[in-house]
Amino acid sequence: MVENYSYKDPSGFIKIEKERVLRFITNLGKDDYDLLKKNKTVKELIKKKKLISFKEIKKNNSSNKKIYKVIEHPKLDFITYPYEWPFDQLKDAAIFFLDLYVLLVKNKINLKDSSAYNIQFENNKPVLIDILSLTKYKKDSFWHGFNQFQNEFLNPLLLKSIKNIDYNKIYYSNIEGIETNFLDNIIPFYKNLNINFLLSVKLKKFLFSKNINYEDERSKIKYLDNKKLENIINYNLSYIKSLKLKKNPVKHWLKYPELDHYSKKDEIKKKNFVKKYVNKSKPKCLLDIGCNVGNYSFLAIKSNAQKIISIDSDHDCINYLYNLAKKGRKKIIPMVVDLINPNANIGFNNKEKFSFLSRIENKIDFVLSLAIVHHFVFQNNISLTQTLKMIIKLGKRGIIEYIPKNDVMLKKMIDRKTIYHHDYNLKNFELILSKSTKYQKKEIIKENGRILFYYEK
Repeated sequence: MVENYSYKDPSGFIKIEKERVLRFITNLGKDDYDLLKKNKTVKELIKKKKLISFKEIKKNNSSNKKIYKVIEHPKLDFITYPYEWPFDQLKDAAIFFLDLYVLLVKNKINLKDSSAYNIQFENNKPVLIDILSLTKYKKDSFWHGFNQFQNEFLNPLLLKSIKNIDYNKIYYSNIEGIETNFLDNIIPFYKNLNINFLLSVKLKKFLFSKNINYEDERSKIKYLDNKKLENIINYNLSYIKSLKLKKNPVKHWLKYPELDHYSKKDEIKKKNFVKKYVNKSKPKCLLDIGCNVGNYSFLAIKSNAQKIISIDSDHDCINYLYNLAKKGRKKIIPMVVDLINPNANIGFNNKEKFSFLSRIENKIDFVLSLAIVHHFVFQNNISLTQTLKMIIKLGKRGIIEYIPKNDVMLKKMIDRKTIYHHDYNLKNFELILSKSTKYQKKEIIKENGRILFYYEK
């Protein structure tokens, strides 16, 4: 049994029990749950896979008298967090949330909060997973969690859209998102005179500076019918839809596949090697480290990998990959993750949001590590031994690429170094691999000595 890691909602909490996802509904959540069971809109949303499904467990095994019901949800393929999403994915989540909110309000249902963490993606399609965030609409309602929506959805999107600043690490450092005060200090008034921006960021900052509580001012509104609330949501929806990435030249790594690293013949050899061993293994879950724009992730999908977790520290590459995967609804999960400094457990008691490594533990059948090892060694000064052992530990088998020091691209990297890593050579590479794995197969794919190794533990 995993400890309860739902800390903030008194109406219910989640536990994982032998891979089953159980939601315990307390007596405080009774009315909201009873509303869910009977409501036609809720049933329709579940049918359309916009709201996570649930089934009631007839026998309530809980001895806790405060527990009203226990329900079970289907287990999602993989949990990701908003601070791991690229711009277009976070924007899609925001649009999905607002569209859903409008529909709920039209049908006399409100939402208790507006958290981006309540959204997950299945086949790159968003779904709301927190059913207890739905509640009966009351006439004195406003937009509960509007501040939360700004911090977790709008402000990160503004940061990237207006300033082209990748928000992922900033978001990760504050589990509740990017605060308006922070954003205001980064984006000066004269830099953006968009009326939506002025209302959502500058007005709020002004109220705070005058010691006027934004939430208190809203609470003085005694009556807000569902039509007025719907209009407010639609206003924000149109603003979110208008946000776009800056038309700056794409970063170096987005152009990387176009660079002349391999001849056409060598590229075919590399692809055939990958196809052969992925096909042979038929992995249920493959991890593509440093996936760039996902060329080999898509190749792996075509080669009978059931699901791909594609990670890269470059936001623009992952954004590009997300849009490609979304079009074909491929089972590719793109994530902005830096394996040099992977996301750790954060939140209350370090158990609210789980680390990347704990989420993939014992789930990876195959690891693709193409043209990545030298970055760990020469850019980040991680020894070859530590790098290879870390990668091999991630999955049962995989393909790893060795790039020699005389490689044109690697020579440029080494020329800027004062630490030369003399242990980085083919002999040592093979020695470490042979000590950590049981079976290896190698193929030279370029005359200068780029080699692919297939290994099994």
